[in-house]
Amino acid sequence: MNLSQLYYFRKLAELEHYGKASEELFITQPSLSNSIGNLEKELGVPLFERVGRNVRLTSYGAEFNEHVCVALSEIDKAIDLMKLYSSGLSGQIRIGAVISIQRNFLPLLLSSFRKEFGDNIDFDIHQETTYDCLKGLLDGKLDVAFCGMVLDERDIVYEPIITQNLIVGVSETHELASRESVSLEELKDYNLVSYRKESFASTLLEGLFRRVGLSPKQSFNDEISAAAFVVSESDTVAIMLETLDDIKTRGFVGIPISDIQTPFHTIYMAYKEKAFRSCVTDQLIEFARNFAKFPSGKIGDLRDYYRREQIECGTYKKGDFLPTEKELMEKYELSRVTVRQAMTNLVQSGYARARRGIGTDVVYEKVEEQMEGVISFTEEMKKHHIEMQTTYCKMELISPGETVARSLQIPLTEPCYCLKRVRNAVGKPMVYTITYLKKICELPTEPEPYMESLYQYLREEHGIYIESGRDTLEAALPSEEVQKALKIDAQMPIFIRTRQTFRKGGEVFEYSICYYPGNRYKYTVEL
Repeated sequence: MNLSQLYYFRKLAELEHYGKASEELFITQPSLSNSIGNLEKELGVPLFERVGRNVRLTSYGAEFNEHVCVALSEIDKAIDLMKLYSSGLSGQIRIGAVISIQRNFLPLLLSSFRKEFGDNIDFDIHQETTYDCLKGLLDGKLDVAFCGMVLDERDIVYEPIITQNLIVGVSETHELASRESVSLEELKDYNLVSYRKESFASTLLEGLFRRVGLSPKQSFNDEISAAAFVVSESDTVAIMLETLDDIKTRGFVGIPISDIQTPFHTIYMAYKEKAFRSCVTDQLIEFARNFAKFPSGKIGDLRDYYRREQIECGTYKKGDFLPTEKELMEKYELSRVTVRQAMTNLVQSGYARARRGIGTDVVYEKVEEQMEGVISFTEEMKKHHIEMQTTYCKMELISPGETVARSLQIPLTEPCYCLKRVRNAVGKPMVYTITYLKKICELPTEPEPYMESLYQYLREEHGIYIESGRDTLEAALPSEEVQKALKIDAQMPIFIRTRQTFRKGGEVFEYSICYYPGNRYKYTVEL
């Protein structure tokens, strides 16, 4: 059986006459008859029966025809699509996106994509929450999404696209409106609102609010709603994520927060790892990957690119000189003003140093941990005067596997606690930790107690003291779970530190595995 036989069969089934069918197919009638005869012989059933000078489908032929028409229709579509591709990309892309990128980044991305690949591309855009975006990807209703990240979604690939800061939103008549910045501590006496509980952003802010003692009312789902709310309720203050452009709401003012790490939140391009994707969708993913470096020629785009892709990843090390203004202007087609301000921002943020008459050199170094005794990550960062932030925290009581049970020296039938955390320092994920604790007392499963130092919490609240420990360090490539947690790609080397800690008398209490990105971390061992 070949494809020509199926096309011949479909045409004969349509016209019910050998002469007419052979004429439209541009073949002789004996050739058509012979082809259909061979097809019937191969299938083992009669497909047509004669009715005078015409033919008609048998019951076998009618059933076969239904499947053939569906199959050939899909083949015809594929052929037409390839013909369109020959003169430029075409097709539909179903896109889910959170509202904060739908006024600036997304329109810029899609218009730039059309300029590059032609106008035969249809974008079906859905304004969704992060959770709805991910559900749409998993259900096959979306091809790609721009949203937050949920670590538990193992079938989803996340690629960081853009970052957002946390801001305070007020009416232009509010007493804070004239401030250049404000701290969270200053907000305690104001009427505060923030995201509704069902919003993804609410999960980002919940731990932060607990740590600083804020209790905003949960009043809105998105930034546009928040802006409208504070304008209408002029005594109200909103704690919200910034949009990528100024919110065009009359009377709204956004104020930076001085005591929060920036950037606060990352928006990812997400897509299902094993799903079928059209050529045009794959092209958009690749285009967005590159476009995100400089979406609009903004100062921050160039600054963040050099900080993220060049300095932190080690292309430029401490003491290396960055390209000159002229070189950057020519390479990225940016103005001198933009380039100069970007370099100034790198200097102001502590990544580089301007040397008059010489150039701009890198002063950034990886976070260094000295291995001297058992100390928590939080405590180590405090030694270096580095602010730490927990961006993901999950505590649960589980049944241990063989490795965990053996490491904790407990039976397989005895439950233990499992604590997963992503810890940030200098604005980036610095460690993903999976900690298993022996159940010697009842520990809460809500995340609040574990947002800061675990060891300090155990000492102060439960009288559990760690006397000694054993660390093992090895280098490896990251698993998919670690890639997502640390926001790195599959080729980025990582350090894996496996730790056992002991209470008084040598009793094992903790077994933990810590994953550190190789481009952001180094160890020093005093011998």
